[in-house]
Amino acid sequence: MARIIVENFGAIKSADINIKKYNFYIGETSSGKSTMAKLITIFNSSPFYAIKDGDFKSFFKLLDQYNIGFKFAPSTIINYENGNYSWYISNNIFRTNNQDADLMGKSDDFIEYFIRTKENNKKFDAFIKSLKTILKDQEDIKKDKNFVSMLKGIIEDSLYNNNLPIYIPAERLLISTFTNNIFTLLQSGASIPECIKEFGRLYENARVKSKNLDIDILDIKVEFSKDEDKIIINQDNAEIKFSQASSGIQTLIPLWTVLNEHISDEMKQIIVIEEPELNLYPSSQCSLIEWIMRKLRKSAGSIIVLTTHSPYVLSTIDNLVYAQEIIEKSAGNINVIKKINKLIPSKALIRFDEVSSSFFDSDGMVTDIRDEEMSLIGSQKIDGASNRLNYIFDELSKIEDELQLL
Repeated sequence: MARIIVENFGAIKSADINIKKYNFYIGETSSGKSTMAKLITIFNSSPFYAIKDGDFKSFFKLLDQYNIGFKFAPSTIINYENGNYSWYISNNIFRTNNQDADLMGKSDDFIEYFIRTKENNKKFDAFIKSLKTILKDQEDIKKDKNFVSMLKGIIEDSLYNNNLPIYIPAERLLISTFTNNIFTLLQSGASIPECIKEFGRLYENARVKSKNLDIDILDIKVEFSKDEDKIIINQDNAEIKFSQASSGIQTLIPLWTVLNEHISDEMKQIIVIEEPELNLYPSSQCSLIEWIMRKLRKSAGSIIVLTTHSPYVLSTIDNLVYAQEIIEKSAGNINVIKKINKLIPSKALIRFDEVSSSFFDSDGMVTDIRDEEMSLIGSQKIDGASNRLNYIFDELSKIEDELQLL
């Protein structure tokens, strides 16, 4: 299990979070949720694991790529622990016990070592075969710094038995509007944050592989094309251009397409999603979360980090946790499972001990809001607006009752 501690960085004043399989970050606007999500993305990327002890500048460049290059104060501290590895970062200080980063930077024979030692790993058979072909045809390719850098990133992922993190930004609506021109924009040097560019590349590759995609929660079908992507509305058999679709559809399709391509049974993934509920009707929000959790549960080694402002998202998670607890109490009773499956997909259920839930307050304090006694993730913390609206409604009702007595 990984752990992250942040003191006085950006909007975050104090946070100490254990990272589990399911991680939910809720709280007020500009309270640091996105900053934490981006830090976790960075800490699970190949470029981060390749940073040598003492190289603060390389770390700060990664922060800039995710638009969180905040000034480090004398009191700023970031600690990250993952298994036997640890990192301590403060103002111009980068300390780690990760010796593999140093090995990757120093050894000219590391590529050959990787080939010899990984040949029996089925997961890398295809990669090794293609790599050998490249090295055989172009012996001088190892002098190409860009190629070696890319290759070392792949090797790094193999060492940690982990794939590149999938970061899905809140700005994905922008990606869907220029998807057919993404590479033109990138080549022209358009000012797009690196993290959004990376998601754009993931989406572009996924849509090319997918060609057609069914999104059952909206009862639509997507047909990807070089010219113009099209949306088929199954109920009416109507066809519209992607550019004419609602903002909810335009926001959902990039998320759905990338996750559908990258979450699988075989792969360990870090999935970071900013506000999955964007522009979606409440019932669609619930269905989307159930779909994501169903796919994630099948991928045993994967981890999700999700930021949200939606009480519907959190209430859906609470129901999935509650249903799992009922099944465990029933000792797997088939009739109980059948009844639950009529309400929610049993393959999407979540174990409470695999959940981390944190509230980001406006004062910069981050707290664990899981209710251990009730096995709830703390959705009530986000629904203060409903409490206020209910209070106002009750008070208005009293005023109306008093009016009738006059």
